[in-house]
Parts: sequence; structure tokens; C-alpha cells
Amino acid sequence: MNCDTAQPWMMSSYHPSTTSDVFWTTTPSSTSTTPSSDNGIQQYSSISTSSGYAPANSPAKTAEVNQLGGVFVNGRPLPFEMRCKIVELSRQGTRPCDISRQLKISHGCVSKILTRFSENGTIMPGTIGGSRPRVTTPKVVEYIRSLKRSDPGIFAWEIRDRLISADICDRANLPSVSSISRILRNKNGGNSSSSSSSQLRYIRDQLAEQQQQQHLQQHQYMEYNNNELNQISGNLDYQVSSSNTPPSYDSYHFIAN
Repeated sequence: MNCDTAQPWMMSSYHPSTTSDVFWTTTPSSTSTTPSSDNGIQQYSSISTSSGYAPANSPAKTAEVNQLGGVFVNGRPLPFEMRCKIVELSRQGTRPCDISRQLKISHGCVSKILTRFSENGTIMPGTIGGSRPRVTTPKVVEYIRSLKRSDPGIFAWEIRDRLISADICDRANLPSVSSISRILRNKNGGNSSSSSSSQLRYIRDQLAEQQQQQHLQQHQYMEYNNNELNQISGNLDYQVSSSNTPPSYDSYHFIAN
């Protein structure tokens, strides 16, 4: 039986009358609870890191061991002291991979903390659970579009600097480069409804104009036909009237018997 996972009352050598504390093993395993203090890591306040022992009434905290031998609790952020240590080593010129090996923290965690510090100037962890508050407010979007209209060749990182210098955003709610690029790509997205309505209005105007031209052409054609018919009927009436009217003679013209 593995003593790391066995409970005290399951062990034959356990005597409640002789010991009052529960020993926490320092052997690295996937189910060990808390490491010893020789790792140089600030441990939980409920565990004494100097002696390697924990009170019997302390709540059990299941920890895991990463590939570097460091201990972490899944779902919990890195302690504040470790975050400060990462930033201090980075400022001293230590590479992230060396920081990872020295502090026994995964390289992804170190890179994420350093990136967050360089972008937002903070080492505090993000919100656990919930959704991130929206940073692309209408005011920010309008300011970004105005900068793009005034300078079409501006870059997204330059827009981020302008947002900070103009006190539109701070390091905490500054939109990312990808968000700014998406806003610039979808610069006509907010006016999609107005553009579609204007297109429909243009199509309706074109159809109305075509119908009006067709009506005008039909009217002109009908008027031309009516004029032709009137002219033809007038000629026919003249011919008929001229054939039925007897010849007229002058008053002095007469036929002598």
C-alpha cells in the first residue's frame, strides 16, 4: 500500500495516543499534498513549511507536481510572492526558461505572467470565473475609427499608444491588437443596416425611374399614333367632302338657252 495516499487510521503503525500531528511526505507524487520547505516556495498559511508537519485539523489540499518538480494546485493562481519573484528575475535579465527551471514553474505560466505585466503593468491574476468586461465600448470604437480615417496607414499598436496618451483607456481596459484589427476590418459593420437600407432605396428609385420612362415612352407612342390617325382621318374627311360637294359657279356665269 502506498503510504502517500493511505489515511493515518489505515496504517498499522498509527497510534493516536503517541502522535498528534499528521506527517506530510516530501516524496514527489501526483497525489502528495504539500511539499517541504526546501523548494523555496511560499506555501499555504495553514501548513508549517519549516517542520514539514501540518496540524491534524487542517483541511486537506490536493496538489499536483509538474514536470519540473514544482507543486501546484489546479484552478488556483500562483501566489503573489512567486509572481513578484518572476518579475524581479526578468528585470535582472534572466530568461523565462531559466526562471522556469529555477522556480520550478511551467514555462507557460512564466510567459503569461511576464506578458500580462508588460501589457497591463500588473501581476495580479485575472478574474476566476465569469466573463471579461467589454473594453471595446462605443467611445473607444469611434476613437479608433477616427484615428484610422485621419491616418489610414496607422498600425494597431500605434492606436493602442494613442488610446493611452489620450486618456481614453488605461492599461487595465486597453483593447488588444487583435481587437483593434477586428474593429478596423469591420469598420462598416455597425452601418450594415443603414447601408442595406440605402441600397434598397437606390434599387427602388431605379425601378421607379425605369417605370416612369416606360410610361413616358408609351405616352409618346400613343400620342404619335393618335396624331397619325387624326391626320389620316382628316385626309379621308377632306377627300369625302370634296367628292360630295357640287362644283360652285360664279354669279355672273350662266348658261344661255
